[in-house]
Amino acid sequence: MRKVILFMWCVLPILWVCFHYGPGQEYLKREKSAELIMQAEQLEKEEKWLEAQLVYDKALSALPAENTDKEKMFISLKKAKTYLNTSDVGEAATQLETLLTVAQNSPHADKKLLDDIRGTLAHSLYYSAWHMRLQGIPRKRWMQELEHSRQNFRLLAENKGDSPLKKNLESAIHLSRIDLNKLKGMALPDKNAGCGS
Repeated sequence: MRKVILFMWCVLPILWVCFHYGPGQEYLKREKSAELIMQAEQLEKEEKWLEAQLVYDKALSALPAENTDKEKMFISLKKAKTYLNTSDVGEAATQLETLLTVAQNSPHADKKLLDDIRGTLAHSLYYSAWHMRLQGIPRKRWMQELEHSRQNFRLLAENKGDSPLKKNLESAIHLSRIDLNKLKGMALPDKNAGCGS
């Protein structure tokens, strides 16, 4: 019995070192990334959007290279949402379009993540089209943004069938038809909420 205990006493530190410098490193990186995400979320609550973007970048780089596609997409979505709050809707839409393409081609993206990406993209495009229309940008240009937004809202509404998504779809259609003078009298939609007003 003493030999077994002595053997275990000698082997356990070796096993711990092997784990720590092997698979344990991946665990530590994921833990560090999770801590950074919590930091960024706290910064968002304090409305420090630029700082939150930097922390989300750190969280992305802290993740291990292997088997983290879903986590990377999740963090990228959260980062893209911060661009909406800094009024950089164009950058948000660009990142979300890239992210949607990556998610659609990834075996690791689940339906909820895809829907969140698509919904955020649709909303950013809707807001962008509204803003472009108020700035007097030619109809052809803002209609491209609005049509892309409408298609995404339509796809979400067909898949989920819930009322807020249908309202967003109706809002996108309404924006293309409303008189510009009437639109100028309306408040801009909230960048963080649904489109319906």
